[in-house]
Amino acid sequence: NSHGKIEANEVIEVEFVHVKNVIAIPRPTPAVGDLKITNKVSGNAADTTKDFTYTVTLSNKNINGKYGYMEFEDGVATFNLKHNESIMAIGLPTNTEYTVVESDNDEYQVTSINSNGKIEANKVVSVEFTNVKNSTPTPPPTPEQNPTPTPPPTPIVGNLKVTNKVLGN
Repeated sequence: NSHGKIEANEVIEVEFVHVKNVIAIPRPTPAVGDLKITNKVSGNAADTTKDFTYTVTLSNKNINGKYGYMEFEDGVATFNLKHNESIMAIGLPTNTEYTVVESDNDEYQVTSINSNGKIEANKVVSVEFTNVKNSTPTPPPTPEQNPTPTPPPTPIVGNLKVTNKVLGN
């Protein structure tokens, strides 16, 4: 009690408690960026319902868990995309290097844009794969060069007997 009366020959103890307010200083948030992978399929023999398998490999092998829509284990994520589908990894550490590889693409001509690079702070790095499959019509047979001439048909040989009879005067 901070108020009171002290009597003669009495000892009173007074306790003081000091409270210091601590102001939390926010730690800087590390810079992060996003990675978006898009799949496109084209051509007169292309299957737009086909799944293409993708693997993202990061230089930081300590990245584990869900980052946006990709699940990483030891810096590696694997997923499937069909025609016109995309997927994003959100919040990857800046300057993390990445490589994106597509598989299950037999018989397709594959091109990619930006399939290797680094995550940039506060930006979406876009990677695009295009799979093209065209059928080629069967060409007509080519004529032989200097073909062997067809021999004329062999005549059928037979015998003919002519007789002449004269009658009358």
